[in-house]
Amino acid sequence: MVEEATEYVKTCLRAGPSDALIFCGSGATAAMKRLQEAMGIAVAGDLRERIVLAEEERWVVFVGPWEHHSNLLSWRQTTAEVVEIGVDRRSGMPDMEALEAQLGCMKRTNRRMLGSFSACSNVTGVICDTRGLARLLHQYGAFACFDFATRDTIYNDDIEEREDAGTPPIIQKIRAALAFRVKELVGYDLINLLESFYIESAMERLLPNPAIHLLGNLEPKRLAILSFLIFPSHVNTTTAANSKPLLTGKPFSGRFVAKLLNDLFGIQARGGCSCAGPYGHHLLAVDESFSHGIRSHIQKGYMGMKPGWTRVSFAYYMTKFEFEFILSAIEFIAAYGHRFLSVYAFDWATGDWSYDMKLPMMDCSVGMIKKIAEEKDFLGREKGTKIFAKYLKSARKIAISLPEKPLLPRRVPKNVDRNLIYFRI
Repeated sequence: MVEEATEYVKTCLRAGPSDALIFCGSGATAAMKRLQEAMGIAVAGDLRERIVLAEEERWVVFVGPWEHHSNLLSWRQTTAEVVEIGVDRRSGMPDMEALEAQLGCMKRTNRRMLGSFSACSNVTGVICDTRGLARLLHQYGAFACFDFATRDTIYNDDIEEREDAGTPPIIQKIRAALAFRVKELVGYDLINLLESFYIESAMERLLPNPAIHLLGNLEPKRLAILSFLIFPSHVNTTTAANSKPLLTGKPFSGRFVAKLLNDLFGIQARGGCSCAGPYGHHLLAVDESFSHGIRSHIQKGYMGMKPGWTRVSFAYYMTKFEFEFILSAIEFIAAYGHRFLSVYAFDWATGDWSYDMKLPMMDCSVGMIKKIAEEKDFLGREKGTKIFAKYLKSARKIAISLPEKPLLPRRVPKNVDRNLIYFRI
């Protein structure tokens, strides 16, 4: 069964007789570690500073602007020299001209080179031209490695046996094969068609809303991943493609929006920077000075100062009613989210937002909140699409009962610089 599972996954990946498939453990992080071990550049952290290598002996590893931390931090912890390639501001893609210039420079030193790039951004869903990158890397004698974790593989006659020695991950291999089997049974073309429809429909609907700013280049083909910022509806914003909105105010915290999606609608979203710090700097237009200021506050214990966004995704098996419900919930927060700031507490140490019954409720009584909560508990047992409309109705009841603006300002710690608070509190 293990061999059959392995062969089936290889077939799905269109691997040929000369290709090897190695199961490495948990996610892309384990795969990167295995590759670094094979390259001979993985060392314990406390030894790295004591290892002295001649310049020509060190690998040069090129990484892209979209990298998940597993494809960035792990390389920095090796003996390799890491060269980061930035974003082409015209296209929003990895800067091919900068990469070619760096490849040409490094080739003259006769050092071994490898490019390790994400095939797709886990933040914006923008898809990379992996073939173009591979051609360019190979042109200069560099190896090409791609992280397909978001988007959907060195000497030995039997490399699979060597790298998979010992007790193989039997259950893991079979589960991986089953996942590929499900994808095959559903149909690759159908999955792509449905997810393309969802992301295109979502962008078409949300883009005209001046309170919602979609992150990343909006032109290239995307997967069904959407990261966005929401600005209070009464704040004037001017958006332009591939640029940060011109603001007279600040956006909501990405984690605050994710919390409202959960508490009001039961929608699971992710708030934060999605383990993509360098790309986040670009998307949020965070310059070096601002970044250092944020870092200094984090070192003081204020993790909540980290900027971020909210991310949702649209799976192919989602119904059109669920899809519409998610978009309606996002639009609701764009219209009424500012009213909920008065009833949520913010933890500066962790960045968590939590509903606090002890906060002043203004015109919204505790009894009313409890009554609506009981209604929502009852609705949770209902079936069918009617529940979505009722959730939106309940949320609107709460929003209308809350004041337009908090009567009491939120307390900011004395040693926190207000100019470095990226989001609205």
